[in-house]
Amino acid sequence: MKKIFALVILLAAVNAFAMSLDELKDKAVENRPVLKKYRFDTEISSENVRYQKGEFMPSADLGYQYNQLDEDGMFENSENSNLYVSLSYNLFDGFRDKYNLKSAREMEKISLFEFKAKKQDIKLDVAASYLNVYRNQRYLGVRRSAYKLYKEKYEDAKLKYDVGVMNWSEVLKIKVEMDNAKQELLKAQANLDKSLNTLSRKVNSDINIGDINFQTLETIPEFKKYDFYKEEMYAVRSELKALEKVVQARKYSVDASKSSLYPKVDLSLRYSNAADSANPYGDNEEDELRGQVNVNFNIFNGFQKYSNINKAKLEMRKSKMDVMELKLDLKNQLQNVFEDKTVALKNLGVAKTSLKEAEENLRVTEASFKEGVATSTDILDAIYYLSRAKYNVINAKTQVFLNYFKLQRVIENL
Repeated sequence: MKKIFALVILLAAVNAFAMSLDELKDKAVENRPVLKKYRFDTEISSENVRYQKGEFMPSADLGYQYNQLDEDGMFENSENSNLYVSLSYNLFDGFRDKYNLKSAREMEKISLFEFKAKKQDIKLDVAASYLNVYRNQRYLGVRRSAYKLYKEKYEDAKLKYDVGVMNWSEVLKIKVEMDNAKQELLKAQANLDKSLNTLSRKVNSDINIGDINFQTLETIPEFKKYDFYKEEMYAVRSELKALEKVVQARKYSVDASKSSLYPKVDLSLRYSNAADSANPYGDNEEDELRGQVNVNFNIFNGFQKYSNINKAKLEMRKSKMDVMELKLDLKNQLQNVFEDKTVALKNLGVAKTSLKEAEENLRVTEASFKEGVATSTDILDAIYYLSRAKYNVINAKTQVFLNYFKLQRVIENL
């Protein structure tokens, strides 16, 4: 009793330090370089917004000019210099700056939605890899249990052969299956190690089997109705929101392209300090303060402005088609996952029933084998059926959780 209590305490301590699925997902979000790349994209989008805001501010230039001529002219000496400060400000450009800024802000939102979607994808990858480790660990347990059973029956068969109640060929049948079980056990261990390597890659950190807490998988999750997932998917899915923002950004681009149909008005102010020599601070200085208002209106450019407007409209329509296609794809994905979920739940119920039957079959066959009624083939079949029943339970349970995680990804709740 004390040993059992100590074992329970030890397992509790191990689970306390082992990482849950949520902790593994958070660790992946923190460590993965690809997410850092997406963060940089969001920062670039923010800089683009900042750049477009600069269109609403004046531009200031500080300059110095030095001119060397062959000879003095009527209005200009052969050597002269000019130190100047100029300010320029766009008063009107057909609202191009306004719509370009709105478009940049939409693109900033797009980068945030893309970042959020990528984070969900990474979490789903971690969850799938976590399930794969769980399945391979349970497979290893089944292989180990099967090998132990084969070994026990082989020892029993040798004893029966020694007392003359069993043929050597029957013993060899069990020996062959035992050797095969040993090979399968080694493969199962290798598969577990490889799945741990994959999980470590997804998390970008070294993960050992003792580092993982599988408590999340002890209780079968509850699923909501199809309509709930469908409505939530259309309401929150980042990929869909990103494309809708693309449509809006393209709409602003259409408005910005229409600026070519309006005149452009610029205001400039220039102060200059001119001198007759190479020294701008010489005695013969002239100060000049000049203000200008420039109005420019293109009346014809070979219909290029209309072509640009039409191209912007076509880009917007293309984006609308992308939204429609994505909605159809998402709906199809949801339908398929829901079908898989339904099958997985049914399979899990059947597999649990079959496991009980396989355990009872092995118990009955073992009793008959000890009495010499059942043959080695019978006992080998019973062990095989039990192993297969255990595999079916593991597979069905894994599929149930995989579809649950996929549905959580559909509504971005990972």
